[in-house]
Amino acid sequence: MPDQHENIAIRSLTRRVPDRRYRQYAPCPQLAPYVLCYWSMRTDADISDSTRVRVVPDGCVDVVFDPGGVLTPVFNQEADPAGPPSEVPCHQGDATDYFALTIPKVPSRHTDQTGQTYQVGQHDQTGHDRPPVRAPRPASSPAVFLTGIMRQSMIIGYTAPGTSFGIRFRPAGAGVFLRLPVHETTELRLSLHDVLPDLAARLEDALLLSPANMSPIVTHLEQALLHRLTAIKEADPLAHAAVSLFAADRGTRDIAATAAHLGTSTRQLERSFAHHVGLSPKQFCRILRLHKVLHLLRNNPASVRWSSVAAECGFADQSHLVREMQSLFGLTPSALQREHEHVAFIQYTMPDLR
Repeated sequence: MPDQHENIAIRSLTRRVPDRRYRQYAPCPQLAPYVLCYWSMRTDADISDSTRVRVVPDGCVDVVFDPGGVLTPVFNQEADPAGPPSEVPCHQGDATDYFALTIPKVPSRHTDQTGQTYQVGQHDQTGHDRPPVRAPRPASSPAVFLTGIMRQSMIIGYTAPGTSFGIRFRPAGAGVFLRLPVHETTELRLSLHDVLPDLAARLEDALLLSPANMSPIVTHLEQALLHRLTAIKEADPLAHAAVSLFAADRGTRDIAATAAHLGTSTRQLERSFAHHVGLSPKQFCRILRLHKVLHLLRNNPASVRWSSVAAECGFADQSHLVREMQSLFGLTPSALQREHEHVAFIQYTMPDLR
């Protein structure tokens, strides 16, 4: 019998790295308003530079399962904005801060991508972090964790052959399951028990299943989420409607006009977005526009004219596109085009976030 969840096409990321497979699995209809997909990432070859993937901001929150502890970040733009990813080796050394975590009782301290540690709740309503407090760096990290929305890209490597998998929530979808505002998870890697206490034990049981066959794992994750869904609040209608409108226009829709269309103020829309999505509407639209750029690059890598791409994707001009790409991806358009040939992108198709 065919796998009922494998109705999203399975594709190799690139022909240059056939040892690595990224797959997506569609959620059941009951969870589709909240879950974008389930995913798995496998590498079978010897560990080398070719086992790297760039994870770019996508406006989504993920729960990541790393049974063998093989995931490690090998580059992020804040750590070295000038360092081209093609020159960064895959290693287990000094770039593991993002995957370091303390698991105390709530309120908890959590470590972000730059190695700074924050107390949960030390964020304003727009999701900006207050001055950090330092905490001792733990010797190990858990196999299951929640990653908040990213504002900057990161390259992830594998320290050994293995498979990781996860749940990718839709924008405004994770907030239905969380017990804290989504902006308090932005750019953080959090203990699953701190943010999903009712679900943590059920979800962690997925680690007992073999990642070689994702169908039982996806079924287990769905059962856990459906069990929780019967006892939780519905998604915020304002945030959900705004996400759909912005996604339909790929981030080019005017924010004030969208608020008026939804019968609210810009300020109220911003508050709703911070609480339920984890970003401001402006930040979310920036991500959407750059994902359209990735889509155009993927479909026509050899014939891209950046001035035309800038106009088509809603940027004021090519300079505006360059600034935005450097800010979120840490790359110029030309560097992005070169890297596209060597470093695979996790989010290599345009997600339908509506």
